[in-house]
Amino acid sequence: MMMRLLLLSFLIIGLLSAESVTAYSQEPSIVVVTIDGEAVTQKELSYWQRRYRLPDLLQHQQSEAFSELKRYKLILKLAREYDLVRDVSYAAMLKNRVEVNKSRQKMKAEGRVIYGPVTYSQDVYMDFITSNLEIKLRAALKRENPVEDVALLQKQYNDNIRHYKKADTIHVESLTFPVLSNEAVQQIIQTWNDTKQIDVSALGEEQAKRQDWHFSEDRPISEGELDAPFFQAVQTIKQGEVIKVDENGDAVTLVFCHARQDGDNHSFERVKSQVQRLYEQQRYEIFMQKMVDNAVVVMP
Repeated sequence: MMMRLLLLSFLIIGLLSAESVTAYSQEPSIVVVTIDGEAVTQKELSYWQRRYRLPDLLQHQQSEAFSELKRYKLILKLAREYDLVRDVSYAAMLKNRVEVNKSRQKMKAEGRVIYGPVTYSQDVYMDFITSNLEIKLRAALKRENPVEDVALLQKQYNDNIRHYKKADTIHVESLTFPVLSNEAVQQIIQTWNDTKQIDVSALGEEQAKRQDWHFSEDRPISEGELDAPFFQAVQTIKQGEVIKVDENGDAVTLVFCHARQDGDNHSFERVKSQVQRLYEQQRYEIFMQKMVDNAVVVMP
């Protein structure tokens, strides 16, 4: 983890530093539009048009693609104002990506551990840099305007109470067997609906895998532990219900719910730090959206 953090810091600090990219960033390029004073060159616009497959992006300023371009330029503007980066030009970004990729390829050749792809595509690199800059911007804004109003956080907790719910207590049983006639499957289901008993006599001599599952706050449902269809079934199944899950072309799984009890809500004091983080994230998104909505776009 520490090594990964050091690598992230290297990429953020190295992003377009004046020393490493000065000559490259001075390469002339035509400015086709400015966003709150931040220049967008023809080369940069061409990249965004390719990325979003919109060849005339400037004619679609209400599009999601143009909003993403505005947000990106405003993030870089804020990052420069908070001294997170020096040179936020498109040319500097391109130069730095080349240098970072060379460094990663060298590390790979030397047998050293790297995280993520050996070579960043432009899309991945820009997203990586942007997301990490936003982490730093949120931290800077938090220091500048900390949330200290307990009543405000209490309201945030009440308005988003579903986020702080304890896991349900669930007891299900799964029955997996080779694909049979629909009549046999329906017989098993009907017996369950009538008696809440799992009768495998309809399977004849076929072998079935029967498994008991218990989930709770202490033993929550793990998506990585369960196959996706089974995970979805357990997430939604109600007490007394049976759900048929087609595992693949060769087997069928029936999920029977013996019991399910809704989880209580965690107390405000227990999750206060989580409430504060959610509030800060939402506050940042509102702040950025206002900046995007109010950005002044000028075409020279």
